[in-house]
Amino acid sequence: MTFNISGFTHIGTVRHINQDRISVQHHIASDGFCDVERLDACCCFVADGIGGNPAGDVTLVEFFDYNCPYCRRVAPTVVELEETDPELRVVYKEFPILGEESLLASRFATSALLIGGSDAYGPLHDAMMTMRGNATPDNLVALADGLGLDGDAILNGTADPRVDAIISDNHALAQRLQ
Repeated sequence: MTFNISGFTHIGTVRHINQDRISVQHHIASDGFCDVERLDACCCFVADGIGGNPAGDVTLVEFFDYNCPYCRRVAPTVVELEETDPELRVVYKEFPILGEESLLASRFATSALLIGGSDAYGPLHDAMMTMRGNATPDNLVALADGLGLDGDAILNGTADPRVDAIISDNHALAQRLQ
């Protein structure tokens, strides 16, 4: 089986991801961004959503946009990988590139992470990847409320300067990895 996740081609089992991770490490190290031993410090910040095993020995970093049809199509595969490999850690990088609706969705999810941690972010992220309709403030608040989160507080949290800083950091990292 061959599939592509966030620009990395993976063949066969989840263990093959480790080879792609090594090539990313070498790319980062050769670019002077960080050394190989500090990959986790470069790609896994406190403000990232983490799926799978947070202490896993294999890390998959996914840059995504909630409005990207490819990202939405691959989301169930990423969830399946998390469920089938107990050593896989998935680092979710909010990466809105498809307009204002994408930016609002990423701000909303990042705000949820800052307010409620992974317990809030994980279910909200999964729901947003399968959400029908536009990512409007009303739809996002209703979605969060339906998950037992405080949608209004999350929406208000989108104005926190840390939210935009996290998203900007993700864009800067993506630029460095090109």
